[in-house]
Amino acid sequence: MTQEQALAAKEARYDEQRRLLGEGGVLTSLNLNLPGGYQNYAFCEELLDAGVQAYCYRLQKRGLRLSLSYARHDHAGPYWLGMVHGAPHLEVKRVAASVEEGHVVGRLWDIDVLDAHAVPISRDAIALAPRKCYLCTRPAHECRLNTRHSVESLQRAVERIWLRQIEAEVCRGALSGMLCEAATWPSPGLVSPFDAGAHRDMRYSTFLLSTASIAPGFAQIASLGVESALCRQQTQRLDTLLWHIRARGIEMERQMEAATSGVNTQRGLIFVMGLGVAAASFCWARNSLMGVPGRVRAREVADAVSRITSGIVQSELVDADQNAANLSPGQRLFLNTGLTGVRGEVSQGFPSVMHKALPALEDALSRVPLEDAFVHCLITLMSCVEDSALCSRHSAQVLKEVVWQMARDALDEGSVFSADGRKKIVEMDEYFSQHMLNPGGCADLLALAIAMYIWQNGEIQTVGYRDKAKWQF
Repeated sequence: MTQEQALAAKEARYDEQRRLLGEGGVLTSLNLNLPGGYQNYAFCEELLDAGVQAYCYRLQKRGLRLSLSYARHDHAGPYWLGMVHGAPHLEVKRVAASVEEGHVVGRLWDIDVLDAHAVPISRDAIALAPRKCYLCTRPAHECRLNTRHSVESLQRAVERIWLRQIEAEVCRGALSGMLCEAATWPSPGLVSPFDAGAHRDMRYSTFLLSTASIAPGFAQIASLGVESALCRQQTQRLDTLLWHIRARGIEMERQMEAATSGVNTQRGLIFVMGLGVAAASFCWARNSLMGVPGRVRAREVADAVSRITSGIVQSELVDADQNAANLSPGQRLFLNTGLTGVRGEVSQGFPSVMHKALPALEDALSRVPLEDAFVHCLITLMSCVEDSALCSRHSAQVLKEVVWQMARDALDEGSVFSADGRKKIVEMDEYFSQHMLNPGGCADLLALAIAMYIWQNGEIQTVGYRDKAKWQF
């Protein structure tokens, strides 16, 4: 694209706007604010679509009608035009400014409202200050005129702004997974809104406080994943992510214990979900920077976790000092039984989630209400996961002969899809509570499975509402 072609495209846009102004209504446009030119950003089409959706939604919420709405792409880049009815120019300008100022990536959109002479209404007209620079607090036009920042630094800033929405969406999925896991009932041996399962030191409210305390830490881990994608040296940066995740996880444990008066509610979850969040953020951001639209796939996340934790079984289990005084429960489990526990799970890319939990969740969501789907997913995990948390309190024999077997019996009886299966699950719930069986590792993987489903599919679609009477025996 030459400068002459870009100027000709802008002139054609101006002529089109002049023509449309004669049709009545308030003419408005949305352009991308991308230093160095749109051709340097593989995600520009997706960015435009996101801006149009956000702007049209805000107009609709204000009760304003669009008689014209279309997007185009010329030599000056992608842009959108719309004709608004039902409000004066300044009111439409306020809506446009609210999107620019309020959306997480609004800084990357220039939304103009044109007067009768096709001149954009200024921000001064609605008492707003000039837009600020991407990199500093000065007005953007001052930095542009004085070339205070390099084009490369501005481009990196634009990419970080664009990727904020990915960080936010990854964190939303993680938080949804944690909350839905805690709310799942019946959940044999685990805390739920109705009972404390096999626990004597925590309640449902404890989990809510714990989840709230560690949520900000996952936002920071999501940023680590995005920064790794921005680095462009993907393999090298993935190799260092595990150390950073664990360092952040130690601080999250401290925050958890402060919120729960020292109770360990979600230490294992911090590790499992931390890896998932970092991997999802990295893969999703990498795809977007390469111009691959859409959500991140669960398979990509699992593969990235496997790469992040490559060698962890060898270094932390096989080569562990058997005489060390501070062996972790997972290390003791491996030395006594050969089970690799959560380290084996993460190093293989969460096989229990990918091959068991996610297929079970997807199948159940198409057949039963959301609450029952979570129960089915949990029981599926209890039938196969090498739960080091439970083994450390009991034994591998109890895991295999009691937990796995009872879960498999419930699945064989129909799980949540039959009265006999639901009765088996309720019996599991009662038995686990009585015998203090706490499959906390399965709970962590349930939360991750729900998060991965949301990362891949967006909102959870469910079938109807739960019939509580079906769980009364």
